[in-house]
Amino acid sequence: MKILSKLLVLGAALAASTSCAYADTLGAGAIGVGPAPNGQAIIHWTSTGIYYNPAGDAVVNEANGSLTSYLGAAVGVNGFQFSSVSSATPVEVYFTTNGTDTLDYYLTSLTVVLDDTATLVLDGTGYFVDSAYANTAANLEITASDNGVTNYETTSAIAATPEPGSLMLLGTGLLSAAGIARKKFASKLS
Repeated sequence: MKILSKLLVLGAALAASTSCAYADTLGAGAIGVGPAPNGQAIIHWTSTGIYYNPAGDAVVNEANGSLTSYLGAAVGVNGFQFSSVSSATPVEVYFTTNGTDTLDYYLTSLTVVLDDTATLVLDGTGYFVDSAYANTAANLEITASDNGVTNYETTSAIAATPEPGSLMLLGTGLLSAAGIARKKFASKLS
């Protein structure tokens, strides 16, 4: 009987929690940002940061999921000091627009994976901000080489956020299972 009570309480809690849960409206997706066809946005780096010469212009060269509308869009990229990146002071790495919405990427943590005279590889975490939606967690990898080729791979990491419908389905399923088990248990006692 204690198990049935626990199932009932758990099911009720999950069903009730759907009012508190949310699904991120930006959705899962990935963006790849590379150099613009006109060859601008040549990356330079030191052991302490990256910067662009001339000013950072790039393009979204791959996009999927909810971010496909940004494919081919112009991108403004920003240089930054590695030490300035933290969750307390997020750094805007790039921004783009698809004509109606603006998408910004802010970096909150950074790891230098490789930094030698020919190659730079950075891994980081941060979030997207879309002009229509709230913050969406996303991972970032920046790669650059001495010939100026640079690439940003940003992947939204929100797939694990349960949506209200899924929680409601799980909660009502648990409540139903507990109700059926209770009926069977009660009929065996009579």
